[in-house]
Amino acid sequence: MRKYVRHIAAVCVLLAIAAVAYAAPANGYEITYYDQYGNVVGEKALYCNGVRFQWGEVTSSFSKDTWSCSGGGP
Repeated sequence: MRKYVRHIAAVCVLLAIAAVAYAAPANGYEITYYDQYGNVVGEKALYCNGVRFQWGEVTSSFSKDTWSCSGGGP
């Protein structure tokens, strides 16, 4: 029984490490989308902590800011 518990614990640790590695992107970004009049109509972002955020419309008119997550970005 102890051997089984050790295997389960090892799998949990490996899954936790994999989740942290996947959640930490190399670069973050914020994209702001504009309508034909220059009004903000949407936004998409990926932050260094792995959080993704999106709202509104995606258009062909946009600005994009990027940063390195190894340099202490947002």
